Amino acid sequence: MSNPRQLPDFFQYAMHILFAVVIGISFEISSDIIIPIETIREHLVSAGILILGYFIVITSWIGYYLSIKKNPHKGRLGYMRFTLDIFTIYLFYYMINLSKMENQAYQHDVFLYLLPLTFAVYLIWDIVKYFEYKTKNQCAELKHDRIHRIQITIDYLLWFVILAILYSYIIGLADKDTKLMEQIQISVIIISAILVYKYRDAKYYDSKRVKSKQRSSRRKNSKGF
Repeated sequence: MSNPRQLPDFFQYAMHILFAVVIGISFEISSDIIIPIETIREHLVSAGILILGYFIVITSWIGYYLSIKKNPHKGRLGYMRFTLDIFTIYLFYYMINLSKMENQAYQHDVFLYLLPLTFAVYLIWDIVKYFEYKTKNQCAELKHDRIHRIQITIDYLLWFVILAILYSYIIGLADKDTKLMEQIQISVIIISAILVYKYRDAKYYDSKRVKSKQRSSRRKNSKGF
């Protein structure tokens, strides 16, 4: 990316740097958890949280790039969206940091709070972007497409809220059974990774659907002339 000359360019430039910083920090943490690989079995939950964090950060980085390339920050709502960007990066950092061995006592936070909160921020981000690009002459079809993207985020936020509630209930039944607690946490990590993948997949194919619809509409309009 070239040096930023305008504020929206600076926002994008700053976010790419912050994503890279979080990845850089995670490399240092990984040296105690998954290096050498044989030690993973001794720290399964910490390794799982770290790998889940990698997956969320990388997929979010790609999703952010694709979204911001099409709809860069603009106006006051753009400032608000950038503030949400910064907060999201902090949540990623928090999640990665909780994978440290000394933070094992607080790793429940990933499943109870961080994942639902991350998707709540995604939802607010989508809503802000909707109003940021809303115009008086906005066609009904475009409005529907943007609301549909918000609905996708709502659906997955609800899944993570449900998962957090179930985790809170089930972990209480473990009653200090360390082995059972580890199995529950690993299961939740796997389910969370699947949900994140399905979310990104749904967003990606919705974007392709909208682009395909727009190309088809342009072809029809050109034939009309």
